[in-house]
Amino acid sequence: MPELYPAGEPYDHGMLDVGDGNRVYWEVSGNPKGKPALNVHGGPGGGFSPTPRPSAFDPSRYRIIRFDQRGCGRSTPHASDPATSMRYNTTHHLIADMELLRTHLGIERWMLFGGSWGTRADPRLRPAVSGPGVGDRPGVPDHRSSLGNRLAVSRRRPVFP
Repeated sequence: MPELYPAGEPYDHGMLDVGDGNRVYWEVSGNPKGKPALNVHGGPGGGFSPTPRPSAFDPSRYRIIRFDQRGCGRSTPHASDPATSMRYNTTHHLIADMELLRTHLGIERWMLFGGSWGTRADPRLRPAVSGPGVGDRPGVPDHRSSLGNRLAVSRRRPVFP
């Protein structure tokens, strides 16, 4: 079973205007000089709990970035509002939002890590996984990989771009 680390309080957070009337909530915890890791939550409609939870990342070694995707969690507008259009809430928009957040935070390269939907590494995400801003470990482990199996125990699977 993978080791889980105690959750730390965010040392930075904000709302990022991603266009089309959407603002995504983001927060950063861990080591400000650590290796950046973006944690992608499940969905659709999910979001991160406002209460910090144990992490698969050692906060002394990683700069841990979490964000609530469009329409989710603390992002606005929320998908539960009947007036909210889902026209601008697509995988393409999700990838663009992640890139905008990466640039906003001044990060050149990062790892992607997810739970639930965030673990699926939808084939439409693979071009982004091999793009210029992703980590230095190409490939996406599938559910049969030993690393994937070990981390699935904690209900999370990594995406190492």
